[in-house]
Amino acid sequence: MAVETDVAAETAPAVELTRIEKTLRHLLLDVVEYIKQKGVRNGNESAAGELVLRFTGGWVRDKLLGVESHDIDAAFTRLKQIPEKSKHLETVATKIFGLEVDLVNLRKETYSDHSRHPEMEFGTAEEDALRRDATLNALFYNLHTSSIEDFTGRGIADLNSQLIRTPLQPYQTFKDDPLRVLRLIRFSSRLGYRIHPLTEDAMQHDDIKSALKLKISQERIGAEVEKMLKGPDPLRALHIIDRLKLYDTIFANHQDDVVVDVSCWSRAYQPLMAILDDNYDQEFATQQDRAFLRNVLLRDKDDVYHSWMLAALSPWAVVPQVAALPNRKELPPRAATVARDSLRADNKTFNILKSTVKYYRDVSDLKSAFLKRELGQTLPDIRWRLGHSIRLMGADWRLCVVQAIILETMHGEEPRTGKSF
Repeated sequence: MAVETDVAAETAPAVELTRIEKTLRHLLLDVVEYIKQKGVRNGNESAAGELVLRFTGGWVRDKLLGVESHDIDAAFTRLKQIPEKSKHLETVATKIFGLEVDLVNLRKETYSDHSRHPEMEFGTAEEDALRRDATLNALFYNLHTSSIEDFTGRGIADLNSQLIRTPLQPYQTFKDDPLRVLRLIRFSSRLGYRIHPLTEDAMQHDDIKSALKLKISQERIGAEVEKMLKGPDPLRALHIIDRLKLYDTIFANHQDDVVVDVSCWSRAYQPLMAILDDNYDQEFATQQDRAFLRNVLLRDKDDVYHSWMLAALSPWAVVPQVAALPNRKELPPRAATVARDSLRADNKTFNILKSTVKYYRDVSDLKSAFLKRELGQTLPDIRWRLGHSIRLMGADWRLCVVQAIILETMHGEEPRTGKSF
């Protein structure tokens, strides 16, 4: 049953297709006409009468937001005359006119308590809309009428209100598929929209946290976190995780019973944003200093992504690792093992976390020695000392400096007010 709405359904706006999208629409409608004519010849005149084509989901949302999208999900109703051939729901991915097009059936889902993978059945347009993660992702574009369809009754209103919520009761939505918790956080950070309070309440429920740990693979969790940190507003994503007390669920410790302290975590991710954005936290540093830090330490998108990963895992960076057994290799730092075990981070990220946790104290010591004029008596001496340290840290020395900045700030001054989400 759908959640009762607190807003009236709004009139659907018109959608202007691009030239290529119009061509695709005409092609698909020609296919419907072909099926109809073939049905008439075979004595089955209802063959195309029951076939309705719609563009669904993210393409419709982005279209209404004025964002160009080259990925289209085209959903069609079930053809009653071929139930046996169509009993297995499949997605056909193809490229048409340069557009990535997925052809899918409208469907409904039935979930078990132990898996996020549902039993799929053919469904109606309304059933397909209600199974989706958010109302703004449940909008359809009817190719036959050239109109937007809002079967939840709230999708357009929520899009206009910049609100994210589930089509059905949020607790059951997340219990069925806990990955939706991370997806809604990602959509909030990507679009800058707020999450409905009732939806946030369900996201914090202990049952949902447990389901997220038990039903969702670490690969899927890691993929969502990576999209957040590579998205337009990683700060917002981390702040929501922090505020909803989801840290130890997402960045979970699978090694032992050690619990991480996140009381100072906001001090870690806010200064990173201050380095990246001249308009954020004007008291942090001058624009000249920020530009210098960016140019030296964060040279490309890859450096920025790994810096956000350092900020995300900074609470674990200061948790001591258990001692290795006799005659065994030293265990990697906690931050690296959590990234590997909870997020299935790649080897590059894993090794960066190993290096930055190992050497961030050396960076802090260098800074202190420099401020106390203890690095050397002459400029060549100072250069030699710094160069030797950089060679010791290796190729990731810049991120070692970023890690030192993050952790010094996290355990230093009082947290700034920061941006509210």
